[in-house]
Amino acid sequence: MEIGVCFFLSLVVIISWFFSGPDQVQSFFLIPMFFFLVGHSELSILYPKAREATEQVSFSSTRDARRPPEGVERFLLSVIFSVTSSSAILFVMAIYEIGDLESFRIVLSVTYLILGLLSFSRAIYLPEDERFRYDFEITFPEVRQTEIGTRAIAAALLLAVIFVFPDTIRLILDENDDGFTEFYILNSDYNAGDYEISLQQDELITTIIGVSNNEGEFAEYTLEVTKRYFGDDLESGEKTSEVSLVEILSVESGGTEFIEYAYSFDVSGNWKVDFDLHLEKNSSVDSAYRNLHLWIIVQ
Repeated sequence: MEIGVCFFLSLVVIISWFFSGPDQVQSFFLIPMFFFLVGHSELSILYPKAREATEQVSFSSTRDARRPPEGVERFLLSVIFSVTSSSAILFVMAIYEIGDLESFRIVLSVTYLILGLLSFSRAIYLPEDERFRYDFEITFPEVRQTEIGTRAIAAALLLAVIFVFPDTIRLILDENDDGFTEFYILNSDYNAGDYEISLQQDELITTIIGVSNNEGEFAEYTLEVTKRYFGDDLESGEKTSEVSLVEILSVESGGTEFIEYAYSFDVSGNWKVDFDLHLEKNSSVDSAYRNLHLWIIVQ
């Protein structure tokens, strides 16, 4: 039974990962692995036998009196071992930059498959009655002995589950189609940082504007750059503004466009440069899809 669950869950995630299946399906089957099954396989390797009834542990004795954990202990240890081991794998992958979060699913599934096979190889040599297993027993009362109100509540709950189940599965399998756009500014060396924020009058500087399309489809953008003059006192508010650049960008899905924007200021004081990016399919929205700004002091 346990090896069957191990094969089923692991292979579902592995096959779905290789054939680019829905991420929600992989995550759904990955949850029990992360929180319980990996640790359960580890404990089954260490303690394949069920607990003997007459076993006593003495913490003061140097004699090896270890015993297999009982049901509740095994369950709690499985959760602790599983979360710890899964987190350790994720930590190592993040520190040493081994793959990405998508690769963690396949790594954890392969790990669980290996541990499950090792656990099965140890337990298969034990007699059936000596192997540990979880026994569940649910007793259902006879329908004739229940009251009418109880029957009505049970029927209502059953109908609710029947009607909700398809929508729940649809939500789990529904792909997340919400894409995003990366919008950023770089200095003249194409680095994020060391921006020119203190200039002389009429000194020309260049800022690189980058747009990366991760919307999942071809997208058209409108880039608008506005220079706003505040003078020497910011508290007095904006005095003048000027739209200095309007550019239409057509970016393929997964593509990136860079624009070199050169500008200068002819009046000393505090200036704010607004970089507004509008997405064509969201043209009905007044506010910018993405917004960045730079504060510059002109002397």
